[in-house]
Amino acid sequence: KGVLVEPNVELVNVIKSKRPNDICINAGVGKEEGEKAFYTFKRNTRNTFSEKEAAAWSKQSGQIAKIEKRAVLPLDEIINEHFRSAPPNIVSIDTEGYEIEILSGLSWEKKPEVFCIEILASSGTDTGRTNVFEVLSSHGYGLLAQTPTNAIFVLSR
Repeated sequence: KGVLVEPNVELVNVIKSKRPNDICINAGVGKEEGEKAFYTFKRNTRNTFSEKEAAAWSKQSGQIAKIEKRAVLPLDEIINEHFRSAPPNIVSIDTEGYEIEILSGLSWEKKPEVFCIEILASSGTDTGRTNVFEVLSSHGYGLLAQTPTNAIFVLSR
């Protein structure tokens, strides 16, 4: 049971039908509240708020992104609204190159125990692996495990 944030309307409907006990927010996550350009592709696993990643995937695949505006909420706002007494146990971030933007908007007042973060975008480009490691390390997280695509960080106690 948890809170899922998904900017793709079609996927929100699938999530709600498959996970009726979860809260599903139809928005993106960013540094601050507002609206951002959301780059969508036929293959929805390539969708992103990152203009750089969208351009890289377009170049690699020959597909042109459709650009739509989507609401964006800061991670702090989501955590504070849905996890009032304690932070979530785990936060998973899979945003095709937008991970640092999301982490830069976090106050770190309520620290989740675990972060699972994509560190290699679907276009095959490095999403800022070094920056992700530096940010989490500076806030007390250590690397627990890593695959070529994802890394799991645990809060040191």
